[in-house]
Amino acid sequence: MTLRIGIIALGKISERTHLPLYKEVKGVEVVAACDPDQERARLMQDQFKIPRIYKSYQEMFKNEELDAVSVNSPHRFHAEQAIAAAKHGLHVLVEKPMALSVKDIRAMIAASKKAGKVLMVEQFMRFLPAVYKAREVIQSGKLGKVLTIRGHFGHAGPEYWSPEGKWFLQKKEAQGGTMLDIGVHEIDLMRYISGKQVVQVSAFLGILRKKIDVEDNAVAVLRFDDGTLGTLESSWTNNPGSCRTEFYCEKGILDMNLSFGDPLVIRRPEKEPQPVPLPKKHPEKSPMAYFVKCIREGLVPHCNGAEGGRSCTVVLMAAISDKEKRIVKVPEIG
Repeated sequence: MTLRIGIIALGKISERTHLPLYKEVKGVEVVAACDPDQERARLMQDQFKIPRIYKSYQEMFKNEELDAVSVNSPHRFHAEQAIAAAKHGLHVLVEKPMALSVKDIRAMIAASKKAGKVLMVEQFMRFLPAVYKAREVIQSGKLGKVLTIRGHFGHAGPEYWSPEGKWFLQKKEAQGGTMLDIGVHEIDLMRYISGKQVVQVSAFLGILRKKIDVEDNAVAVLRFDDGTLGTLESSWTNNPGSCRTEFYCEKGILDMNLSFGDPLVIRRPEKEPQPVPLPKKHPEKSPMAYFVKCIREGLVPHCNGAEGGRSCTVVLMAAISDKEKRIVKVPEIG
């Protein structure tokens, strides 16, 4: 039976990931999409052969028999649209950051749970081969206990990746800057690979270069539930971009550098660095393939609403820490 997908919003994330990757999954068809920018929608319709386009998700829901949706709109619409989709009886794949408040995160989880539908957050970096192997190495215990974690993710800014996405740079539209955009990726990597939860955060956010009203740089200090400490840097002023996560363990260091050279290396005292062989692809292939698998097999995604919510909540608490100049406790997301 064909799984019928609807796409909410047709920006660059839909063009570059969701639409092409759904095409790679057997038994799946993107039957409809919606975007208030109808000129953009028609371009995407022609490029990806989408049967029907609409101006709003309400119109699409009314006229289409869907099984699931991808919610790819600006951050501030995620909660409203994901909850509406769940109430309409649809499975939901929502882009990161999941939402802009803890209240909304919990409401999204509750709506999907009540509907008995899958809610998955599109943390695409979990599906990189290096991340898959990094988690395997850390969880195996071969390097001993993780003591500290250092993460950095930066690039030149969303205006270079998505020129039409000017809303990223506006506080009214996005609420936050680099932390919500890419800091959430790094937080998610640190949590997913280590298997630890962040319980406290202290952060500084700043506008250092761009003429915008959301932060273009941020740093945070993290305390995990077992006492492990972490540091995070997120930047929109790094050119060239870089993404590196280092796990300092009792018996050595796991160095994951997704930008340059060997992406995954084990470093031990007085030994040559040991590159970790990687599979060509993640076993689950892509977030879209995994989302479809979870729907068909009744699985709970490893990046479900609670997991996506935990990473998002850390970023939201970092903004509160900067604003109120204090260490902030990270609320639990069930």
